[in-house]
Amino acid sequence: MTSSARPIADHPRPGRGTRIPPLLGLLLLILLTVLTVRDVAPPPPAPRDAPATAFSAERAREHIERIAGAPHPMGSDEHGRVRDRLVERLRATGLEPEVHEAVGVFPRQVDGPVSTGRVRNIVAVVEGTDPTGQVLLAAHYDSVPSGSGANDDGAGVATVLEVARALQEREEAPRNDIVILLLPNDTDYTAFDLGGLRAMDFAYSGGSAHYHSALDTPENVDPGSLQQMGANTLALASALGAQDLRAPVSEDELVYFNVPPGTLVHFPSGAMPFLALAALGLSVGAVALARRRSLTSPLRVLGG
Repeated sequence: MTSSARPIADHPRPGRGTRIPPLLGLLLLILLTVLTVRDVAPPPPAPRDAPATAFSAERAREHIERIAGAPHPMGSDEHGRVRDRLVERLRATGLEPEVHEAVGVFPRQVDGPVSTGRVRNIVAVVEGTDPTGQVLLAAHYDSVPSGSGANDDGAGVATVLEVARALQEREEAPRNDIVILLLPNDTDYTAFDLGGLRAMDFAYSGGSAHYHSALDTPENVDPGSLQQMGANTLALASALGAQDLRAPVSEDELVYFNVPPGTLVHFPSGAMPFLALAALGLSVGAVALARRRSLTSPLRVLGG
């Protein structure tokens, strides 16, 4: 009597070997998250004795403490005191500021009464060596009646003052004129945008709940955020100050994102469909490879 037995397929049993790749993937994801958060976090504030040509949050903070000690809405006595202080500081850097008086009108079309007021704008120029245009650094130096405006927009004003000082300390002047413009509220970006000028609006969102309130005090200004905004502003002013502003500007939109450590990846938005197709192809290939190794199935992939 003979008997035959059908060979039993040797399927791999789930064990430590199959659990290691997912664990490594999880650890890699955690590491990438930590590096990304650290990469985009505000830098430590530069001290007061930082190089004279660099931006220092501690030096800028001294301006905030002097101009944001009390509410200073437009037209108030305190607003005049702040204006005199700003003119004094710009003169101390070697600039020749002027105060331009005019009647300001709210730049947007609105139904009902239109806001107007007598404005006094502070203008100073870091003169270029061979100007092809002008770069404006603007911030508004008033506050709401209910708060002293340390963040909105004392931080912006202090940033402009510190950037102007740093530019004046450099041995080589910029190619283009850099205009310092300190002006009343709601015109530090709105007027430029409505006027068709190319503009970038710098602000930090952390702590925005303090805006327009009695909590908007120098104590509630984050030094790291101030350092980041100031360093970025100085870098941008330096770059634009050296460019030929008459050259045509590309209208192509860019997609950009940070990759740690300290790398900015950017590419034209027109490349997005091709990158999406490539990502889809890689995903399908990864599923097919996992299916061949009996690690998954299409139904499991679709079911999440």
